[in-house]
Amino acid sequence: MRAGVVLVLLSVGVFAPGCSSGPRPGPRVVASGGSCVFEPVAIVVHPLSRLVMAEGKEPRIDAHIELRDAAGDEVKGVGRLVLELFRGSGPFMGGGSRQQVLRWETDLSDLAENDRSFDRVTRTYRFELTGLPATVDEKSGLRLRAELTTEDGREMTDEIGLER
Repeated sequence: MRAGVVLVLLSVGVFAPGCSSGPRPGPRVVASGGSCVFEPVAIVVHPLSRLVMAEGKEPRIDAHIELRDAAGDEVKGVGRLVLELFRGSGPFMGGGSRQQVLRWETDLSDLAENDRSFDRVTRTYRFELTGLPATVDEKSGLRLRAELTTEDGREMTDEIGLER
């Protein structure tokens, strides 16, 4: 009987630390070079991004911005996000006649703003971009460009043509 009590006490002593309710630091998986393997390495202006034109309402852009890690999975990130709207023609990410129409900037280093902007369903950062000129329509050759500058100075960019 005494051996049974000792065995129970020993097992409680071994397993009790794992049952504590206090916060414990989570694991940090580190790649070679000292950076986290889950940090963003690419930005994508997601195809869900579109121009929204409803009768009697101001036109807007629903922008969905996706960050991806080295494995190609969607992740959250921090840094300065700049969204730019261009009008004109020209090949993807290339030349042509383009005119910047508007620019929006968001500080994703502000964790409250980061959380507020992240859409857990689509796993993208979602923004309703307003202030568009009344003359904007899908025939204007609109392109949305996103640029993220991380806290360590890395820059990632992508752009997409917008449709309704």
